[in-house]
Parts: sequence; C-alpha cells; structure tokens
Amino acid sequence: MTRSIVRAVVGLATCAAFGCSDPATSSQSSSITLTGAGETFTASGEPNATNDDLLEVSFAVAMEDSVGGMVVIAFRKTTSGGDAFILQFTDRRTGAFECSPGGVCHGRLIENITASTTTEWVYWEIQDGTVAISELGDRLVGTVQGMTLRNSAQSVERTQSGTLDLVFLRGEDARRQMYCFIVEARGETCPQ
Repeated sequence: MTRSIVRAVVGLATCAAFGCSDPATSSQSSSITLTGAGETFTASGEPNATNDDLLEVSFAVAMEDSVGGMVVIAFRKTTSGGDAFILQFTDRRTGAFECSPGGVCHGRLIENITASTTTEWVYWEIQDGTVAISELGDRLVGTVQGMTLRNSAQSVERTQSGTLDLVFLRGEDARRQMYCFIVEARGETCPQ
C-alpha cells in the first residue's frame, strides 16, 4: 500500500511538471477542508506549473482516471514537509459514495511527508463515511460526512466532515498525467 501512496505523491509532482494550471491564472481556486476530532485538514490552490518541487506549495485537484473513476489529491504544505489526502472513486458520476477500504470510495490521509524519507509518514486509512458529489463538470463539488480515518499503527480513529470544491481535469491532459504518474513512480521518465 505504501507504493500506491508514493505513486500518488509522484503523480502530484507530474501534475506540477506537466502544467495542471498556474494558480495565478485560475479563475477559481480549488479547495478541500476536513474538520473534526480536534483536527483540520485544509488545502487549496492548484499545482504550480513552474514549480519543480512538489513540497513547496499547497494544492488540491481532482482528475478522471484511466478506468472510469476519479481521484482527489490534496497536499498541505507544513514547516517540515507536508500532508496529503488522496481519495479515489471507482465511478465517475454525481451522487453519494459510501467509503470503505477498497470500496467504491477509498483513500488515505498521509501526514509528515518529506522528500528524504518515508519512515516518518503517518497513515490514516478511510474506514467509512459518505462523500456526496453534487457537481461534476469543470469542477468537482461535494461534501464529506462522517468519514472515519484509522491509524492502525497507533490504534487511533478520528471522524471528519467537510467540503470539496476542486478543478476537475479530464481528457488527454488527465490521462497523460495519470500515465506519467505511473511511469515516474517506477523510476522512469515520462515520454515527451
């Protein structure tokens, strides 16, 4: 499972390298907010096409994947590196998605991400909850209700709710970014 998280983080770097969009030219910024249990995860903005270092800016984006689903990826910059929230849906549609490990809606929050090591990363896997997507077009808009995240290493759970309002990437750009994300996760270079 660690390899899939690393792939997601590498995919975010690919998005920055291949130019999702420049935050300075975006008409409406992307944002995600999850709150509850005394914890808040907030990320906003889009990957900066001119930035080669993923860990330098916070951003949130949604994109279609190559198998008919969609992925939400958010990175929150912190003083020591950052935290990432990755949420995958097996279907590309509006409506309610019940979340569970390996289900139609699944994902993780990874805290303490640094470029130098993965040993300090803290994983919170989504156990349950509902994501309701109300808009899916140029943007993915929705709400998160009662999402329980579990840290099995510490036997701790927390429940969060919140909102998603994200730029939605699709078509050839999204497919290329997903392809490059997989290629670069293998340590190879994405063809130009």
